[in-house]
Amino acid sequence: MLRIKGLVAVERALRERLRSGIPQGEVERFRGNVQRAVQAVESALARNRLTPADLPGPTRQAYLSLKGIDLDKLPITDGAPPPAGRLVGIKNVTSSARFCSAALAHLATEERPDAARLRQVADRLSRDVRAIEQICGRYDAAPSAMGAPSRQAYAWMKLLTVPVNLERHLDAMRRAMSIARRLLAARGAPPGRVVVEFVNSATFGRYRQQGGAVRIELAEGFIAADDGVLEALIGSVVLEKSAGRRKRYVDFTHTEAYRDVLLELDLAAEVDADQPRGAAHDLDEVFEAVNAAYFGGRMSRPRLAWSDRLSTRQNGRFVPHHDRVVVSRTLDSPSVPRFVVEFVVYHELLHRKLGSVWSGSRARFHTSEFRREERRFARWQEAEEWLRSAGAFEPNAG
Repeated sequence: MLRIKGLVAVERALRERLRSGIPQGEVERFRGNVQRAVQAVESALARNRLTPADLPGPTRQAYLSLKGIDLDKLPITDGAPPPAGRLVGIKNVTSSARFCSAALAHLATEERPDAARLRQVADRLSRDVRAIEQICGRYDAAPSAMGAPSRQAYAWMKLLTVPVNLERHLDAMRRAMSIARRLLAARGAPPGRVVVEFVNSATFGRYRQQGGAVRIELAEGFIAADDGVLEALIGSVVLEKSAGRRKRYVDFTHTEAYRDVLLELDLAAEVDADQPRGAAHDLDEVFEAVNAAYFGGRMSRPRLAWSDRLSTRQNGRFVPHHDRVVVSRTLDSPSVPRFVVEFVVYHELLHRKLGSVWSGSRARFHTSEFRREERRFARWQEAEEWLRSAGAFEPNAG
């Protein structure tokens, strides 16, 4: 694949300018920046005899987003642009996350965790998350403005401020530690302290020894895994690697359960919930139209937001714990028809209305009732075909 370094960052910066409006005196410069970025991609593709389909997902979406900007219909303002949120450097975010993770690991070793100490960890998570958000607010910045390590640590803590997520996290740690101890004993490893922590990391699993202790880190998405998947992953980390084990846990990373956890982590740090108005589409207006047409105007307004970054995972997402509908910012383009955005919002509002149906230990969201209701959308087939032809999204994801 052809990689074009920096394109995603350029696209994001230009989209931020669109969101706040382009001063009259900077219109030509803005147009030139967009044109140069697009031309750089197309020249690189031509030189290598490739097409946009050969670009990595985020790069391809950044290119298509820039390509879709209507340079003849820019949002022009008379004055200077408002100051953008500055990059926020906040001390001790990662150390706070490590402290909380270590405290949870200690609780997970107990058959019945001490309720008072668990409440102390939960309070610490909430307190630190509020403090980070307040600091970002003083800089007129979202948590996404922090550097990557701090942003990932913040997102992890934010995820665990939801009680059900904290409970799932602790349960997964307990199960994973039991599996790890058993597998290490089978390997003939001497008895010692075993710590398994779930972290916000792109690495599925990592293992190291510290003195007489064994420390294993697993990606947070695996808190949704069953014991069989955890055994395959931990076995690949502490024992010899095998194709069978790898297939088991890699297959799980393609499930909705795994993706949901990762998406909640993304949304925790990357969504600006106070800006439903995008450069091309206003989610407030879209919601009002969809509510009137399909819900009789009776649905209460959820929080509406554009994803602060390009998403290659989903078109949209309903986050019940925050009563938030989030739409991928890639769809905030003049090249995207209004009915497509309405369809994505309608799809997420159906999730809000219908919830999930449990089958055994799994929650099902796209039930037959959901599909019937989805087809009430006047142009659902046309919208799905448009999304499919865009080539970047699963039409019914989320």
